[in-house]
Amino acid sequence: WGDACGDQIKKAYTEAPNRQFEFLHMVRPRRERDPSRRDAKHKPFESFYVCLTDKTQLGVSGFDEFPYLVPRLSKIAGEVYGRGLGMIALPDIKMLNEMVRTVLKSAQKIVDPPLMMPDDGFLMPIKTVPGGINYYRAGTRDRIEPIQTDGQVNLGIELLNSLRNQILETFNVDWLRLPTDPNNPASAGKGITATYVLQERDEKMRLLSPMLARLQSEFLGPLIDRTFKIMWRQSVMFRFGPNAMLTPPPPELSGKKLRTEYISPLAIAQRTSQLDGIARLVQMATSLAAVDQTAPQVLDCEAILRQAAVDLHTPTATMKSPERLQSERQAQQALAASQAQQEQIATLAGAAKDGGQAAQSITSAIHAQRQRGL
Repeated sequence: WGDACGDQIKKAYTEAPNRQFEFLHMVRPRRERDPSRRDAKHKPFESFYVCLTDKTQLGVSGFDEFPYLVPRLSKIAGEVYGRGLGMIALPDIKMLNEMVRTVLKSAQKIVDPPLMMPDDGFLMPIKTVPGGINYYRAGTRDRIEPIQTDGQVNLGIELLNSLRNQILETFNVDWLRLPTDPNNPASAGKGITATYVLQERDEKMRLLSPMLARLQSEFLGPLIDRTFKIMWRQSVMFRFGPNAMLTPPPPELSGKKLRTEYISPLAIAQRTSQLDGIARLVQMATSLAAVDQTAPQVLDCEAILRQAAVDLHTPTATMKSPERLQSERQAQQALAASQAQQEQIATLAGAAKDGGQAAQSITSAIHAQRQRGL
């Protein structure tokens, strides 16, 4: 900040370069500003630094949008500061750390147990290293014996694994991987199908949708909007020239509001519920066809496929445009009409040929009868 720094900072700059100072960065809506002015000191959000040591205000500037993003994974009613999954799992994590210490101590006691020995009759020090020899007084029955604690390390390991799985469930790790429970018949490839995998994945993704919705509204949405606005201002500054970040928008987008559409697998899975409804409708129409053959005619197959392509975020190149589809249908109808006309002409020609042969046969028969009559 140059000369705007306080006297203490200027003095430390020459006498104690390694001294540290605490600063507070404040960003808040600016109360008084002139919207017609475009400089940093009249932007919607003011930004300044305060040196807490000498209470000096430094670096007054501003932002067009609030620059900080503070997403919350979850929160309860009336709560300002949210909480994450790590806060929910924190008690289990602390308990797991303490249990690990206990199990390690128990395992050490079993592998290298404490010793019990008489208070007299042995030459010190006691050697517990492999191959160590300890001498005791001859004629006595005193021995060095380990103290058996009967610790059950396997039980401790089972408790640790159970707690680990509980922590993983808190972080929804089980929702992001295939089933591995041996009691589940679909695990380890037992009876698993591609349809089951897709349904299982979509179901787990839908369970994550509440958390995703909050992240989209508090993090992804503001982040994308601010990034776009920064790029837009840079582009307008250069009038969409060679140094512009964005190309000139088409006239159709003039006055339109920016709307973000997410295409991640999680976002697509959120829209699969609509596809499930369409699939059930098609299945119902197929079942009703056994009673009424005209029931499937209610469905618009083209509209169903186009809606499914939108929900699954299928590339537009894989779908024919309505104009091209209409043109191909007209060509097929014209071809079918031409073929039908040719078949009709061939039928008429055949009928005419057969009629000519029949007339000739009748004429011959009449002529033969006349000759016999003469």
